[in-house]
Amino acid sequence: MANLKEIATSMKIDFDLPINISGKKIKGKKRRPWFENIEGDQNVGNEQIINKQSEQIKTKRLTNGKQTVNKRYTQPVTNGKQTVNKKPSISSLVGIQRKVIFAIYQNCKLLGENVTQEITLDYIASIIESHKNTVKTTINRLKKKSYIEIAEYKDGRGGWVKYRLPQAIYVDLIRYEKLDSMAKNDENGKQTVNKRYTQPVTKTVKMPPSSSSSFINNNTTTTEQSEKWLNIDLSPLKEFGFTKDCLEQLYKSRITTPDNIKKSIDHFAFDLRENNKAKKIKTNPLNYFMGIMKRTGLYLPPDNYESVQDKTFKKMLKIEKEKANYRQEQIDSLFKMHFDLWYEQQTNVFLKTLIPNVMVSNFKRTSKFVLTMAKEHFKNTDEWQQILAKLSTT
Repeated sequence: MANLKEIATSMKIDFDLPINISGKKIKGKKRRPWFENIEGDQNVGNEQIINKQSEQIKTKRLTNGKQTVNKRYTQPVTNGKQTVNKKPSISSLVGIQRKVIFAIYQNCKLLGENVTQEITLDYIASIIESHKNTVKTTINRLKKKSYIEIAEYKDGRGGWVKYRLPQAIYVDLIRYEKLDSMAKNDENGKQTVNKRYTQPVTKTVKMPPSSSSSFINNNTTTTEQSEKWLNIDLSPLKEFGFTKDCLEQLYKSRITTPDNIKKSIDHFAFDLRENNKAKKIKTNPLNYFMGIMKRTGLYLPPDNYESVQDKTFKKMLKIEKEKANYRQEQIDSLFKMHFDLWYEQQTNVFLKTLIPNVMVSNFKRTSKFVLTMAKEHFKNTDEWQQILAKLSTT
């Protein structure tokens, strides 16, 4: 006969399980083999999903990093929010700004460095033939754009400024000048070769060859410019040796203009004549004057300077004042004569009507107050007005 264990084995019952004596249901984990493969596959799937998500996050970070780095290059500029720091360049300057920067550069060349001499707004304005206020505004704009800097300055009367060109701008100007010179040489070469086929670029003044005008005629100077140079009056400084040779030196220096030379000659002649400037100069007056002109292109007027026009106007004004004073003296004399005759004919009763009532009790015919009131009355009489009318017609 089979025992209990064998029967349990044949029925596929685990005989080693604990026996529940209490009758209560024992809770425990049941083996569910059909879930094992599914859970394993799910764990493997979860790991793959986690790994995939991690790779996606890394890829996104790298992509975002590239976009951040390249944002300024890939995104368009909108509303001016993204700005690019541009370095100042001579090629970007036009008009009056270009003229001012080249005028400053030309002055820097005199010292061989990137700092100018002590110059004024009037000096720059005369070089570029513009208004002083326009030059002032242009210089402020160039300073804001970092094209020029202020090296030194002096405020007040006789003030001046030393301008400094940044090294990059100074080198750029030198390079530009060389390229411009090469271009001009090429153009001049073409004009020389094709001279018989082409018209001259500018007209020159036709004058007989002479030492006084050859330095102008030998250059490509327009008719109007040549006339200005040839019409400069040298007589105020002739006794100090200022001749056409000196004028030629200034012309070739290209640092000044005919108008500035005219003004400078008048200013220096006045300084020598009125302020005895020659005694204060260590060298001779001519060398002193030429040195200033070659450095700055303008001899500034002394504080007490008066031009010929100013003197003429002052003389005319003085003459007119003297005439007016003489005429007034004649009128005053005529008034006194007619008033005295009129006053003698007036009674005290009438004269009392010319003064306030409170003053009548103290009336005196010869008092200053009564005479004053009587004169004011006489000025408005028909008698005196008729006399004035006759004077105005003569």
